[in-house]
Amino acid sequence: MKIISKALLILICMFMVISSVTAHDLHARYVSWGVDEYELFGLTKGELKKSFKNTVFFNEDFTNGRLCREGDYGPQFILTFENGHVSSVQRMFIDGGGCHIMGPILESKKEALQFSIEGLSSNPDGCDAADRRRLLSAQALLKNLESPAESTTHK
Repeated sequence: MKIISKALLILICMFMVISSVTAHDLHARYVSWGVDEYELFGLTKGELKKSFKNTVFFNEDFTNGRLCREGDYGPQFILTFENGHVSSVQRMFIDGGGCHIMGPILESKKEALQFSIEGLSSNPDGCDAADRRRLLSAQALLKNLESPAESTTHK
């Protein structure tokens, strides 16, 4: 009888926890971390190591890049590679309770630029100078990506 009541209690607790968590709670909106997904696209492991030294701390196989040197918590990027270059990026934040809050899986530099531009443009607290520079840079990169013929003919 004790086993049944313990099992029932566990089921009730699980239901309460699961029902209180919505999909919204587990999906990250854009938050400025000082490094954006589009900056990682197309880079090799060597380029990542050089470009983000002392900023992003990668695991041994470069599938995870943390913005906190110690621990597995806080802001980080999940990376996949194709032909030795970053081909998709997903942001993830692990909070103090161990909850994994996931951003969208971005599968192209264009998609990552749009995500950053949308996020930086809709920041309710406004942008600081670094965010403003990143927004302008992302907008220019997206424009060049969308019309490469124009950008090479107008020198």
